[in-house]
Parts: sequence; structure tokens; C-alpha cells
Amino acid sequence: MSYRRLLAVVEAEQLGTKKTGAAPFNHKRTELFNALEVYFPHFQSFLTFPGPQPEDRAQVSAEDVRLPNSLSTALSTQDSQIVLKLSDDFNLNELYCASLFDSARQEWNLQGRGPLEILRLSAGLWFTERRALISSLVLLIQVCSLFSMYVLVRSYYWHMLANLKTYRLN
Repeated sequence: MSYRRLLAVVEAEQLGTKKTGAAPFNHKRTELFNALEVYFPHFQSFLTFPGPQPEDRAQVSAEDVRLPNSLSTALSTQDSQIVLKLSDDFNLNELYCASLFDSARQEWNLQGRGPLEILRLSAGLWFTERRALISSLVLLIQVCSLFSMYVLVRSYYWHMLANLKTYRLN
């Protein structure tokens, strides 16, 4: 699941919360809780990224990369140079950059595109994913505060209703 998918789940929850005042426990809420469970470590470390590592750089330079969640990926010399440039420009781990490059390859047809355009697409994907993660955090804070307000107003309402009943009985 990408951060953009997470953002879509959080936006759906926020939309449901705004419509009803408090989101009911339904399949969207379950999907949100599952996404939060998966992405909780990402929220905790969203400002830290592993930096470049010599062994990862050597693996990318050898043009045979083993990505964490996939099989071994073969890179051409040009692909390897693009991944290393991306790592150097953004001070990111080379394997992470290879994963970004692979995602860009899956999302867009990179055949016939120049190295600079491929680099821009891969970097744009990184920025898009980061923006989606940060937007998800902001929306989650809004949803939580909206739900907290709902709980406060509801408890105040019941407290006020109890006071009226007490006043009426006296």
C-alpha cells in the first residue's frame, strides 16, 4: 500500500466523519484502522530516512539489486546511474532509490524517455508519496479532533440534560 492509498483511506474517513458528525464503525473504519496499524512505524519515523550505505551503493553499481519486498531486480547501466544520482541528490539510501525507480517504472512507461526525465519522474514520485504521508497525518489529526469535539459536545449535552431533569424534579 502506498502513501497515496493511505491518504485515500483517511480522506474517505474524514468525508464520512463530516457527513455524519461521527463516523460509524463500518468497513471504511476497519480499513482505516488496518492502514494505521500498517503505517504507524512510518508516522513515527517520517522525518528520518536511512542515508546512503556503501554496501547498498555497491549493490546498485553492480546493477543487480535485491529490493526488500521483491525479487532481484536487474538494472541497466543508465538505470543504475539514475538511481545513484537520485540517492546523491536527496541523500537517500540507494536501495530505497532503486525501489522508487522500480515504482516509477511500474507507474509510467519509461521506454524512450531520457535519463533526466526518468530522474524527475522518480523524484516526483518521492515528493508525491511524502506529501501524501504528511497530508494523511494532518487529516488524521483533524478527524481525531473532530471526533473529540463530538464526544465533548455529546457529553456536555447529556450533562446538561441531567441538570435539566434534576432542576425539573426539584
